[in-house]
Parts: sequence; structure tokens; C-alpha cells
Amino acid sequence: MSMTPEKIAVGKKLVWARKPYLPREDLMGDFIGRERELQMLAAAWIGGPRSQPLSPLLVGPPGCGKGRLAIELAKRMGLDLYVCQGFENIGADELACTLVPADAGNGQIEYVLSALATAMVVGGVAFLDELSRYPGQALSLLASVLDDRRYLDLDLIGERIHAHPNFRFIAASNVEDVQGLPEFLRSRLFPTLMLEQPAPEVISTIVQRQFPAQQQLIGELLTGFWRLWDRSTADP
Repeated sequence: MSMTPEKIAVGKKLVWARKPYLPREDLMGDFIGRERELQMLAAAWIGGPRSQPLSPLLVGPPGCGKGRLAIELAKRMGLDLYVCQGFENIGADELACTLVPADAGNGQIEYVLSALATAMVVGGVAFLDELSRYPGQALSLLASVLDDRRYLDLDLIGERIHAHPNFRFIAASNVEDVQGLPEFLRSRLFPTLMLEQPAPEVISTIVQRQFPAQQQLIGELLTGFWRLWDRSTADP
């Protein structure tokens, strides 16, 4: 993966770009499971001159691996990943372009592209996490990004950016929040992948891979953990 340059040209202006998210490989470990989901998402991202890639939505409870799946997908596709974290007070400008004081301290201002806009310009993956937490005004910007127009208007600088051919989009939301998404957005997000918590054998394999030097101890702890888990889930 390539690092995004600090400043890029948008129309006649030079603007600051966001840097991609670079996960620590020593903490991530091997990707285990979800191969079927990865294949489906990779197929959804196939695009060409006469067909645009789809924009998948991952739906599942917290901790089921939605973000990890997006990270692995971008890695296997060889694309930089730009993460947009949803929260209730984010404005439409923050999802497009914002202003910051210049480092020179001379009262001038500079423009900073959002993670979404940077991914569109350079041809990376935009991952909008916690999609349901974005207010409706901010989400309205996605209408032209996710249909056949494939552009985003940056009102602050008076420019329109068109998506790079390599630009890909993926979003995630918790199960209970999906119904609150605007209809115009739900109709543009496809396919929807419903994710559940990984199976016990997958979780056990992940834990064992993370602690290769303590295999015997980890095995005993996992056996005890799943015994207690089965007992707790069986209780009324």
C-alpha cells in the first residue's frame, strides 16, 4: 500500500489529504474465518467501464468483527483504507472538507479533505463505521457518492470531486440501528451482510494463534471458558 501525499490538487487548489489507517500487524495477527464473506464482498466490488462497484453494508452486534473484515478486504485488494467514525454531532462539512488554521500562524486557513473525500481522490477504500450514528444532514452527502454519479461536492472550496476508478465504499452498523437509516441510503447500500459472533472454534483458534508460547495453558483456559459459557447460555 502507498502512503497518501500530504497535499493533493483538487481543481485549482492544494488541500491536505487524510492519511490511511495502518493497523499494527503485530497486534492484528492472522485473519481467521469469514472467507465466504470476503469472497462475497470482493465480488461486490467488481467494477468496469459500464458497471460500478456495489457499496456493501455490514450489519452485526458490536465485537463481531465488522471492522476487521473491512481491514482485511482492503488489504487483500491492495488498497489504502480510510476510516470515518460516526458520531451524532458530525456535520456535513466534516464528511467532505474542513478548515484549519495555517501552521504559519498568519491568520490564513487551509483545507483538509475528509477520509471519504481522500479515498475518492486517491482511489482507496472508505469505511464508514457506526453508520447509524451519523445525522441525516451528513448522510445526505452520500447520495451522489453511492449512485451512478459517483461524485462529491466540496462546497468549502467550490469544487466537485469524481471518484477514482479504484475507489471502493463499505459501511458498518449495529443490528438494532439499521432500520433508522434513511431510505435513500438503504437503497444504495448493497449487499447487506448480516454477521454473527464467530463460532467458538474460530474464537479458540484466534486466541491460540495470538499466544503461541502458552499453548497448554491457553488450551486449558479455553476449555474451562467454553464449559462455563455453555452453562451460562443454558440457564433460563
